[in-house]
Amino acid sequence: MRIAIAGDYFVERSQCVPVISESLIDLFKDCKAVLLNFEGPIAEKPFFRRAFKTGPNIRQNPNSLSYLKNCGVTAIGLANNHCFDFGESGVSETLSLATDAALGIYGLVRDGENHPYVVSEDSINVSVLGYAEEEWCGSGNLEPKIALDDLVDICRDIKRCALVSDAVVVVLHGNAEYCKVPSPMLQKRARFIIESGASAVVIHHSHVIAGIETWCSRPIFYGLGNFQFTMKSPSLDWYEGLVALLDFSRDEFGNVKVKADYVPVVRDADTHAVDMASGCLRNHIVNEVCGLSLCLSSSSSIDAQFKEYCKSVENSYFQMLNPFYGQSRLFRVVGYLFVSFYFMRRNRQAMLLNTLRCSSHRETLRCLLTESIDYEIKS
Repeated sequence: MRIAIAGDYFVERSQCVPVISESLIDLFKDCKAVLLNFEGPIAEKPFFRRAFKTGPNIRQNPNSLSYLKNCGVTAIGLANNHCFDFGESGVSETLSLATDAALGIYGLVRDGENHPYVVSEDSINVSVLGYAEEEWCGSGNLEPKIALDDLVDICRDIKRCALVSDAVVVVLHGNAEYCKVPSPMLQKRARFIIESGASAVVIHHSHVIAGIETWCSRPIFYGLGNFQFTMKSPSLDWYEGLVALLDFSRDEFGNVKVKADYVPVVRDADTHAVDMASGCLRNHIVNEVCGLSLCLSSSSSIDAQFKEYCKSVENSYFQMLNPFYGQSRLFRVVGYLFVSFYFMRRNRQAMLLNTLRCSSHRETLRCLLTESIDYEIKS
């Protein structure tokens, strides 16, 4: 039994739904299930309001779901940082249209339980569980909720699903954007999820492809990149992706085993049509995946590459401390001077570091900020 999992999918509501090539559709026809991350809700009704958050609020073309179904997609994942961009109403409309299109859903918690998408063929049952890092994911009192990547919850869900399924696949919306390597902590978590019983771990969200490793004889895909995303980017990496292929079968002892492969895909920068990569471009992607995969076995290499990535985004992260972040250039300069004078002193950096790395301090600060923001919104 073959399951295909693609990366991030987003089609802006004002744009025509771009084409998925016939070669990809033929590939999907050979799969029992085809899954992808549906990055953002459908929110067509005029009274839908943007949710309070940082970053863009995005919503999708309502015709995209029926088109995906016609192309062979069988289920969509909603565990991502844009699912609640238009609140519960946007999620409700998305769920309603997905039901109309006969598409399965994974990545949501209802009645306190993360409901998997179950794929069955030839007496093999596979449960697919979706999770997202907590980044404006509507984790409050909303119903349904996004399944967040709490490691305890993930391990409990794996054990629960393993009671009724032969294999469990964990799909995680995580890692930093444009980062081609997992952080040391993300790699540690992904490996532990495998050790806890998952047959495969598949990660998306960074919008760029990453390496693949085998841990305890089971695959971990650290980044699928974009599948089809109609936003523009100056980076060529934005237009490349992977479709993960997971083949499940029973061995001579009756145990279900998984074999992993992938198909490189590319997207046209103008039309956003997506197709299998071929020729030199395919070789380029394959070589890049191989190179990124090689470093996964070396903790020192992962540390070095992740520190290099962190250095590349240093300015944007320190700008978050700027009290005039997002305002005019003059105000930002004044704020930056204040940050440089006040926060960039060694003792202030040490205080900030201690607050972030200590789980008790971090949880206290998180609670205080959450309560403060919720109070302002309600007021």
